[in-house]
Amino acid sequence: MDKLPFICLEISENFPNLNDGQRNPLLAALYERYPLWLDGFGSGGSNIYAVSQSTFYYVKLDKIFYWEMIKDKKVYKLSVLVENIKKYCHGIIIEGVQTHSEYYLLKNCGVDGIQGYIYPTYTLDTLPILKT
Repeated sequence: MDKLPFICLEISENFPNLNDGQRNPLLAALYERYPLWLDGFGSGGSNIYAVSQSTFYYVKLDKIFYWEMIKDKKVYKLSVLVENIKKYCHGIIIEGVQTHSEYYLLKNCGVDGIQGYIYPTYTLDTLPILKT
């Protein structure tokens, strides 16, 4: 994998001792060799200390956490959260985006990427058709 610079490792919040940040020997060793992404931030398995160590290239916000924030109309809190997380990484991705209005809302919040059901899914058989 060292010869494949386009490979990133996605670390879940369930990673052992994630909250130790770079004091975690395994996490520190992985950080030295590969770009790391933190998956599911906000699901309750880690704290902000893990993010504040600048260990992760990207942080992906948990979809349930995100849905709770927009359900309760706490967009201002989302903007502040995004702004603070981005101090310690290259960007933030929101999981669970379902509508174009959410996309525009997140764009205004400074989110770098989205993941979810906003776009239709395609099978491998239909990919050649999409080129035309």
